[in-house]
Amino acid sequence: SAAEVVAAVFDRAAQRDPGRRRPWVVLADGDRRRSDSVRAETRHRTS
Repeated sequence: SAAEVVAAVFDRAAQRDPGRRRPWVVLADGDRRRSDSVRAETRHRTS
């Protein structure tokens, strides 16, 4: 699912920048579900 792919991408970003020293940028096309998945994963990881 889109949510699983987004979570995997965030996992990989966390492996590459575990201290979150750099800004993370997510590029997504206009697919509303994908954008919603990115927002949900961001909220999950920052709360």
